[in-house]
Amino acid sequence: MAEPVWLYNTGPVDIYVGASSLDINVNGASLTTGVHPSTVSVTPYYAGTCEQYPVVEGTVSWGPVFNDIGGPMESFDEEFQGQSKIIVLDMNRFNETNLNIYDMDDGDGSEATNARGKLLLANGQYVRLWMKFRNFGTINQIAPDLPAGEMYWATKMINKYYDRLGSVVRKTRLIIGARPVYYPGAKKFLLYSRNSTHFNGLPEPG
Repeated sequence: MAEPVWLYNTGPVDIYVGASSLDINVNGASLTTGVHPSTVSVTPYYAGTCEQYPVVEGTVSWGPVFNDIGGPMESFDEEFQGQSKIIVLDMNRFNETNLNIYDMDDGDGSEATNARGKLLLANGQYVRLWMKFRNFGTINQIAPDLPAGEMYWATKMINKYYDRLGSVVRKTRLIIGARPVYYPGAKKFLLYSRNSTHFNGLPEPG
């Protein structure tokens, strides 16, 4: 089940990315230590500014539950098995160097021998993504509960497109996949956060 949503805000949306080589399933949101993923140090870098609202498509996964009463063909019930997000970012201002944080090669079109088979979380291949809303006017004038933005704990790039005018790149479109990270301290899967403290200290766009 997919539900595309436009994230409402009154101004541009600044995008920041940051990566850590820390294995989040071992030293981050560990099944043994229970450390919250926010304690994993990730330095944010300005990646670009969206020319329109980000589009977020949420996918909720359900699995069939069979038993003797319902039989083997039609499920007796369904069980919730998690959710993820697909995020579409159209940026008419972007920093290609910082966006390369999503690349899985060595920057020259080649892959290291041990690159294939790496796990997104357990081998530190995830990227943290911030979408910071720049609203015009005060929050109380717009909506008292309007968030500062959304921060996703673990993302990957699905695809990247360029819009060219001749040889000049005018804008880029990123399609990002976001997945939850398990935090045993609260026995929760963490997908994203709107806590305003996560947006403090982000660098100025540039």
